[in-house]
Amino acid sequence: MDALGSLLSLYPGLRTLVLPMAELQAERIEHSELRELFLHWLGATPFGPADLSAWKKSPVSKAGGLQFLRDARLPRLERLGIDCQFDWYVGWTPEDLVPLAQAEGLAGLRHLELRYCALGEALCEALIHAPFAPQLEVIDLTGTELTDASARLLANASTLSHAKQLICSQDDVSPASWAALTERYRITEPR
Repeated sequence: MDALGSLLSLYPGLRTLVLPMAELQAERIEHSELRELFLHWLGATPFGPADLSAWKKSPVSKAGGLQFLRDARLPRLERLGIDCQFDWYVGWTPEDLVPLAQAEGLAGLRHLELRYCALGEALCEALIHAPFAPQLEVIDLTGTELTDASARLLANASTLSHAKQLICSQDDVSPASWAALTERYRITEPR
């Protein structure tokens, strides 16, 4: 996946790109028409996911895997999905979320999916400070571990002024914090 920039240049009319489990290496991407981008199991590690001998949990930073988002120029991107579910294989760290929080080239982003992240509080902190936060309308945190602290961050975030729908579970959120979320957003619980 080190030719992502070349791939996008070959398809100038591309509107949706779904990348399956892959080590993703790209310095910067740009595309004038891409509307949807879905990323699964990001990052470069010493071993790819097909190397069964290396399957063990280890905190290997994947900030390089999301690095291209910091400098991406995707002006029409409306929907971005990032799946963090392979935390059991390569542990995500808060540093891995920094490039997302600094992404300035996503002027059209309205729908953000950040699924199965074990770092709910760090993720919410990054999200509310992201340059694109004020334009988000739908935030999907399916499977993301939310706590009272992360729920309060979302409930009190002035930067999420256009967010109408929040998709998340109440699992570890107290009734009081959940009530604050439901007062602020239209909540949909994943099935």
